[in-house]
Amino acid sequence: MRIGIITLIDVNNYGGVLQAAAIQDYLCQAGHDAVLLHVQYNRKRNSFLKFLERPAKGVLEAVKARQFAAFRHTHFRMGEFPCFNLSAFLSECPGFDAYVCGSDQIWNPGNCADDLKRRLFFLDFGTPEAKRVSYAASWGSETVDDRLKPAIAGLLKRFDAVSVREKSGVEIVSKMGLSAAWVPDPTLLHDAGYWGRIADEAKQRTSAKTLFMCEYRWSPCVPLGKVREVLCETYGWRTVKPFSNRPFREMNFSCLSPSEWLDEIRRASFVLSNSYHGILFSIIFQRPFMAVPLIGKYAGMNDRIFSVTNRLGLQNRILTQFDPDQIQRLAETPVDWADVGQRLAVWRGEADTFLSSAL
Repeated sequence: MRIGIITLIDVNNYGGVLQAAAIQDYLCQAGHDAVLLHVQYNRKRNSFLKFLERPAKGVLEAVKARQFAAFRHTHFRMGEFPCFNLSAFLSECPGFDAYVCGSDQIWNPGNCADDLKRRLFFLDFGTPEAKRVSYAASWGSETVDDRLKPAIAGLLKRFDAVSVREKSGVEIVSKMGLSAAWVPDPTLLHDAGYWGRIADEAKQRTSAKTLFMCEYRWSPCVPLGKVREVLCETYGWRTVKPFSNRPFREMNFSCLSPSEWLDEIRRASFVLSNSYHGILFSIIFQRPFMAVPLIGKYAGMNDRIFSVTNRLGLQNRILTQFDPDQIQRLAETPVDWADVGQRLAVWRGEADTFLSSAL
C-alpha cells in the first residue's frame, strides 16, 4: 500500500525527527511504500535577522540546523516529492492509497484553531477513497476548545481508524462521540537494536559516568539545575547537555546531532529529563532516569509523561518536589526492566493490531 505520512518534520527537535523516522520505517518494514510528505505550514523567519537578534544562539541554531538536515537526508524517505506550500498541497496533493497522520503534537491547540493547519493535520485532502488513519496523535493538552469540537469531530468522522498517544486523548475523542485507541509513540515501536544502529553513526563519543540532562525551556516543577547539583556532587557524574538556549550563561553543553543525542543517552549513567522523548529513549536503552513534570502554561503537556510512565509501571521515576534525600533514593532505586519490557511488548502488540487492521 502506498502511504503518505503527515507529521512534524521541519522542527529541529530530537524527538520530533526520531518519531518521524520511526513511523516511516515501521510502515516500510510492514511491507508498505511509505513516505514522509514535506508540507511547509509555518512562515519561516529571516535567518539573518534571527542571527542579529541573538548572535551566539543564532550560531548554535545554524549548526544544529545543518545536523538535522543531514539526519533527514539520510533517514527520511520523501519519495522525491517537493516541499509543498500548505495551500497548494491542500488543493492538489499527491495521490496515495492511505494517509497517516501522527505522532507528536500534531493536534495541538494552535493547529486545531488554524483553518488550514487543521485541514492538514486532520487529513482533509485527497480522494474520498483513500484511507485515513491517525497513529499516536497528540493533542498537546488535556482539553480542546469547545468552539472547535464540531469542526474537529466532523473531520475525525472521515477517518478509518483513530489512535492517540496519551490516555487523556482517548477521553477527548470520546467526548466528541467517537472512539480512539491508545497506542505508544512511534519511537517505542522499535527496539534498542534499531536505535543503536542510528546511534552508531555518532561522530562524537563521551566516556561513561555522565548525567545526560534533557532540559527544554519550559518551566519544570523542580529546578533541574538544583537536581543536577545533588546528583553530580553525590555520584561524581559529568553533565552532558545536548543544546542550550542560553549559551553565555550555560557553558557546559554540546550541540549534538540526533545520532549523537541517542548515543549519549544509551551511554549515560543516568538521565534527568523534562523532555518526553528523553524519557522514552531512557526506557528503550534501559537507562535509569528521573522525570520532572512542567508547571505554568505548559502543564497541560504533562499527561504525555504520566501516560507512558503509568502504562509501563514507572510512576516512581517522577520527581515533583526538591528533596535531596528523595532525589538520592530515586537515583539509587533500580528499575525492573524485565517488567517494563513485558508491559512494552503488550503495548507494541496492541499497536501492531491497530495498524494492521486500520491499513
